[in-house]
Amino acid sequence: MLAVRSPTLQRKRSTGRPATRPAPAVTEALEGRRLLSAGGDLDPTFGAGGRTTLAFPAAADPADPDFADDGVSLSAIDSRNGMTVIAGSHVYGHHVPGTPDFSSVDAAVVRLTAAGRPDPSFGGGDGLLYLDAVGGAADVFVLPDNKILLVGSDPGGGDFSRMLRLTADGTLDLSFGGGDGAVEIPFGAYNVQARDDGKIVLGGSGGAPADGTPTFAAARLNPDGAFDPTFGTRGVALPGVPAFGAANGLALAPGGGVVLGGVIRRADDYYDLGVLRLRADGSLDPSFGGGDGAVTLDVAPDDFGGAVAVAADGSVLVGRVDSGQQADEPVLARLRPDGSLDRWFAPLP
Repeated sequence: MLAVRSPTLQRKRSTGRPATRPAPAVTEALEGRRLLSAGGDLDPTFGAGGRTTLAFPAAADPADPDFADDGVSLSAIDSRNGMTVIAGSHVYGHHVPGTPDFSSVDAAVVRLTAAGRPDPSFGGGDGLLYLDAVGGAADVFVLPDNKILLVGSDPGGGDFSRMLRLTADGTLDLSFGGGDGAVEIPFGAYNVQARDDGKIVLGGSGGAPADGTPTFAAARLNPDGAFDPTFGTRGVALPGVPAFGAANGLALAPGGGVVLGGVIRRADDYYDLGVLRLRADGSLDPSFGGGDGAVTLDVAPDDFGGAVAVAADGSVLVGRVDSGQQADEPVLARLRPDGSLDRWFAPLP
């Protein structure tokens, strides 16, 4: 593993069906979304002056007087094919005095038109959708045929994830997975992308085969949702390097490879940034990093983030976010195709 210190960058069980939609008479969390023009200004053709406000319906259960809705948080977005899909988590439970319980989580999804309005051809006619087939959405990806990949936690709990494919109108695509539109992912998946050939790539964190230590994880599936046996072990790669790591970012690399970015816990319980590059077969790429396909970036005493992007020449951009615990700032670094730090790349003063 190549280590780099920068001198200058100091519920409910799922039914497999869309959840019953509550009457939209009561609204709750208001989520503002803005679209920027190419020049960085708010795009006046999107929503109202570049901004759209979403009102998700509050769930209700007349048979349960203690039922309470805790709102919607949106955390994933993908914009392509002239539409924008945003997804997140809808939390609800029971508000019993002294012992509130908001442990039930559905996925919340909204599709916007190019004009920034909820798409009436999606969901229940208002562009909005709740799904209890996944326990909250971590990432979303819009396919060329306008079908939607949605990955999130297993609604039954545990450390695994579940991926759904929705048709263009928001219903579960029963031609995907085991006939119910869903595939169980044997690790915590936080990111999903599809390649040009239709194969699906996921990244996240799973237990290393040797001892179960948390490590970067990736999977590749065929377009029908079957795991691709030519990648890793039966479609899943758990490289075990670095140990105590979690991949928060995923990017597709030239030649069919995969780049994972995330955090690595050090012996002192602080974190560094980590970047892994896998070859097309899921093995670590020895031409990247110190010969084992891995790079660590020690930017500050405690690093968080790991968003990654790969350029056509194979160089990698990796982002670090402010941890909120110290006087530090977001950082963007660039690695050369071999994983070494590109010292000609620097943020604007």
